Amino acid sequence: MNEPNSHFRFFLAFAFAGALVGALSYIPRVAEIPARADALAQTISVATAVNQAASPFAEIELGARAAFVFDVSTGKTLFDKNASAQLPLASLTKIITSVTALTLAPNYALVPFNNERWSIKDLLSFSLTASSNDGVSAAAAIAGSFVSHGETDAENRVWFIKEMNKEAHKAGLSASYFLNETGLDESMELAGGYGSARDAARLIAYTYQIHPELFGATTQSESVFTEENGNEHEAYNTNKIVAEIPMLRASKTGFTDLAGGNLAVVFDAGIGKPIAVSVLGSTEDGRFEDVKNLVDTTLRFLQRNDL
Repeated sequence: MNEPNSHFRFFLAFAFAGALVGALSYIPRVAEIPARADALAQTISVATAVNQAASPFAEIELGARAAFVFDVSTGKTLFDKNASAQLPLASLTKIITSVTALTLAPNYALVPFNNERWSIKDLLSFSLTASSNDGVSAAAAIAGSFVSHGETDAENRVWFIKEMNKEAHKAGLSASYFLNETGLDESMELAGGYGSARDAARLIAYTYQIHPELFGATTQSESVFTEENGNEHEAYNTNKIVAEIPMLRASKTGFTDLAGGNLAVVFDAGIGKPIAVSVLGSTEDGRFEDVKNLVDTTLRFLQRNDL
């Protein structure tokens, strides 16, 4: 009676030992774990490199110190080069000047300018197109009078500049602040306004969304404006590449000794697909090459990704 039980116990022990050996064979040796982790990391690294190489932006070369491209409708960043750096804005400042003026002054406001009277919207549009310092200063003085009631244009402009900085804060321009309404350098060391490439792109997109009528002339090489007495004035666009940007909706140039060459634009990459582009700290001519490069690259990127 004991002999069968002995055989049975031996069989169970043998089966258990075999199962244990089989199970252990599936457990990776300690030395293999780092090797497998390294292989996985290399696979991920290669995949990332392939994705980056597949993007047209991976090959782009810019002369600008900073640049930013984003999809206005979704808020998605498409390209970023040093986009948070705070740099001189030059005449891109005139965009926030225009927003502030239309916030403070009623639409029917008339502005004395060069012994004529202009509607405030026409004068601002003229000034954005031709980058007129005198035009935005005149508009700022009138708009500032609605909040300061100062006795002089200079006093009104001081109040106006305070409102510009409030407007910038409201628009979420976290790196921006302004010392004057034109963007002209205050001195050899101090610019008239500062902001980031991210701020510049967001500013022109924000302004275009709430005041698209300001930018119609900025998409043409030249435009004609008529002041209240019927006198006509030609405005020649400071943006040399308006004809080279498809579906251009808004543009503004900037150039000073401290800033170098700046340019911000909004263009449509498709129906309901506005894209904002900005470059800061390029050269006087290089800013146009940089923006054209970014626009063309953005279109290739969106086409490749079917966005």
